[in-house]
Amino acid sequence: MVLTDVMPRVHFSFSRCLPPSQQQIRLGLADLGVPSALIEALLPLLPESTSGILVYGSYARGDARAASDLDILVLGDDFIRPEGDDRISLSFYSEQQLRDATGTLFGYHLTRDGKVLLDVNGQLSPILAAIEPPDPDELKAKIWRLSVVLTIPPAERAKHLPGMTQVARYLLRSAMYAEALRVGEPCFSVQELATRGNDPSLRELLSSHAHEQRPASERTFSELQERLERIVGPVPDGAAASSLEALVVEAWSVDQDLSNLALLAFGADDEGISYSEVPKVVL
Repeated sequence: MVLTDVMPRVHFSFSRCLPPSQQQIRLGLADLGVPSALIEALLPLLPESTSGILVYGSYARGDARAASDLDILVLGDDFIRPEGDDRISLSFYSEQQLRDATGTLFGYHLTRDGKVLLDVNGQLSPILAAIEPPDPDELKAKIWRLSVVLTIPPAERAKHLPGMTQVARYLLRSAMYAEALRVGEPCFSVQELATRGNDPSLRELLSSHAHEQRPASERTFSELQERLERIVGPVPDGAAASSLEALVVEAWSVDQDLSNLALLAFGADDEGISYSEVPKVVL
């Protein structure tokens, strides 16, 4: 759920998309309980030049359900994200981009829950070992700063409600993970948050799966924003821009993460653009 700069993309021939150490990857995923159909759907999507592959999320933790996504991180440069099964989430990171994940929720998630499937040159494991956990108070302060994107005028918000709801969901999920870290009980599972809080509604409110999450609406957006403010506090009056477009431009040179988050909200409106298709915000 955490976001870095867009990687360079070059097209490669799908006829060459035979992953390295294919049997090793198959066996590693099978050991984690990944269904064979999902494994076979993944393999043709992996570029042969990668030096490292890691699985994270529910399959790595061992709490996957039938509808769970398979979250895969690929180490290497110059990849595109091929079309494939919508239950497969592929993230492509260069070595430097992965090193830059130190001190973030995403980086800590990878080191805490991730399972290395392939490490051809022995590069991936040392990078993961060097990633430091985030400071939860600093993280919450950053989330508070980024939440200004939610305070655009109501008429503008209505124009971009699906994207705005997606961003509000991302910020609240990150804030709840940060709070769990602050109290010494790290967690990167929406289901676990719902169980801990005895609040089953959190599952549909926070889920990143389109078929499980509550549809975008003013009611959904308001609940996400209200819950977020309980954790990080309200954004000061007058902090908002006049529109998402204006926020993208105004923040570009002074706060790249805020500009990228506004771009995510703006771009996700009509075509369901995923987090992996826009510049990433690091949390």
